[in-house]
Amino acid sequence: MSGALTIRAAPLAGLALLMTACGGQADTPATPPVGEWVSIFDGETLDGWTPKITGYPLGKNFGDTFRARDGAIEARFDAYGDDFAGRYGNLFYAVPYDHYRLRLEYRFDGEQVPGAEDWARLNSGVLYHVQPPETIPVDAEFPVGLEAQFLAEGAHAPTTGNVCSLETSVAVDGTRRHEHCIGGPVAARPAGQWVRFELEASPDGTFRHFIDGELAFEFTDPTYDEPHDWADGARVTGGYIALQSESHPVAFRDIEIMVLEE
Repeated sequence: MSGALTIRAAPLAGLALLMTACGGQADTPATPPVGEWVSIFDGETLDGWTPKITGYPLGKNFGDTFRARDGAIEARFDAYGDDFAGRYGNLFYAVPYDHYRLRLEYRFDGEQVPGAEDWARLNSGVLYHVQPPETIPVDAEFPVGLEAQFLAEGAHAPTTGNVCSLETSVAVDGTRRHEHCIGGPVAARPAGQWVRFELEASPDGTFRHFIDGELAFEFTDPTYDEPHDWADGARVTGGYIALQSESHPVAFRDIEIMVLEE
C-alpha cells in the first residue's frame, strides 16, 4: 500500500504451481547465479509472474490489468469502467529471495481511474520481502511486507523511492518507525519520464533504495507488527517481489536481479 504519506532463494511454497492467467508458465524460474545481473522479465510475456487483485483469487488477472507490451510490464485500467472499486493489484514474481539487488525502470502516464483514492494518483511501487501470495486473503487490499514507493510530480507527496511498511515497521538511524510511509530526500520525477530504481537488501540487514543512482532511503531491522504462521519469527528476512497497480497507469521495464553472497 502506498498510502498518503543469501544468495539463496527462500522456500518457494505454492506459487510456482500456479499458471498465470496470461499464459505464464508453471515451471519455477532458475535461481540466478550469485553476483550476476539476470533479467526476470522476458520483455514479451508475463511468464514467471502471477497477479493478485483485491476481490479475485490468485492468478486471476481481472480486466487484463497487468500486460506485457513494448518491452514493459504495464498496469492498465481500461476495463475498470467508472469505478476503481478498491481493486488494488500486485504482480508477483515466482521466486522469493532474501539478500539481493533489484533494479528496474518505471514510468507513469495517462489518467487515474475514476473512483480511486487521491493518494493513489501518480502512485505505485515495488513490494519486496512480501508474504507468500497463496496466503493472502481474497479480499485483502495489500499483502504484508515492505514497499519502495514510486511517486510522480503532482502526487500527494513530493518525493519518490520512499519506504512504506505493510503491517511491518523499520528502524531508521536506530529509531523504530511505525509510520505507514516515510519520505526520503529524492524529488519525484515528472510523469512520462522513465526513472531508474534500485533496491539493495544486504546480508548485513541494511536496505537501501536508489533513484537514478541517488540514495533515496535507508533502513534496517524490518519486523512484523504481529506473528504470522508463514513467517519465521518476528524479523522480516525474505519473501516475494511484486509490482503494484494502484489505479494510475504505470509501466515497468528492464527488471533485473542479482543475488548476493552471504
